[in-house]
Amino acid sequence: MGKLLNILNLKFDEGVLKTLIQFYDNRHQCFIFPDYMLLPTLEEYAHLVGLPVLDRVPFSGLEEVPKPLAIAKALCLKLTDITSNLTKEKRKSQIFLTKNPVHTLLGDTYHSIHHRNEKPDGLILCCAPLLYKWYTLHLPRSYLDKGQYYEKIMSLAPTDVVWYNPTYDTGTIIDSFGEFNNVPLLDIRGGINYNPILARRQFGYPLKNRPLSIHLENVYYHNQSESLGYHSQEKQQPIGGKVKPHLRNLYSVDC
Repeated sequence: MGKLLNILNLKFDEGVLKTLIQFYDNRHQCFIFPDYMLLPTLEEYAHLVGLPVLDRVPFSGLEEVPKPLAIAKALCLKLTDITSNLTKEKRKSQIFLTKNPVHTLLGDTYHSIHHRNEKPDGLILCCAPLLYKWYTLHLPRSYLDKGQYYEKIMSLAPTDVVWYNPTYDTGTIIDSFGEFNNVPLLDIRGGINYNPILARRQFGYPLKNRPLSIHLENVYYHNQSESLGYHSQEKQQPIGGKVKPHLRNLYSVDC
């Protein structure tokens, strides 16, 4: 379970996340601020939960339904807790029993935020403490004081952002997968992908040139009734000639 249980018990100010979500851009699937971009990466999530991204198939929904005792061991919970909440805990445990949960946790984050932004009254269903922990990795400590989050975030300059931390640098960056030019992600509600090319500054490299459209093709869909059948699928258009005016300027800003 790595550090995940400690993160789940983390107390945080929900106002930070409510403000952060306002900057999420569904088209580019990242957080776009006035002078810079940020997006959660597999490498950062692996560092936060203390588990590696393994070279094996992540959670797919096809896994054998685990028995209550196996669920209790995987989640470090009492057997009675599992039997009284079997449906809810079964879904969680299937992810962790794959022993490769980082991919799914990141997918859950992106999919939940994307869905929430489509329906403004929706809830953030992902692991909110994990998202909060990720975001605060990039903030100066003074910005975590309560209140006026929007004003503080808007005033944050690129030079104030904590871009790179060598502790999560394993020497390998996962920027594509198979035939995909970016990284596809699956979670319990559907699928989405993210664009590591936009996170170069978080890996310690400057983002000088505008990325090619093939690296920014986005896919987002929901599963049908939490099964593998597609209820709805939305393939979003890649970045072409139309780009948010302020987004063009971000590609020429060094670290």
